[in-house]
Amino acid sequence: MSEITIYAIINPVTATPVYIGKSKNLPQRIKNHLANTSFKHNYDLWDWIVEMRDNDIIPEFKQVHICIDEQEAIIKERFYIKWYAIKHKLYNKINNKQL
Repeated sequence: MSEITIYAIINPVTATPVYIGKSKNLPQRIKNHLANTSFKHNYDLWDWIVEMRDNDIIPEFKQVHICIDEQEAIIKERFYIKWYAIKHKLYNKINNKQL
């Protein structure tokens, strides 16, 4: 059984999350995000990362929870998407999903 990390991509300018995800290998996932190898369906996130990089700003990646299995990870990922959206008044803006 391998651990699954729930993580947030944070806008360092506004200190607000723009994406919540999960990964079994967070360091590799971060590299994938920054190298555009993980955006098959989330072009808005990639465009945002490119804009940040063009302005010499590197998005922050924050580990928010460690899960013991995929079922827990799915539940926690959904929870944190909703929690961050409410906390930061970002209704329907995190992950480009309806909450």
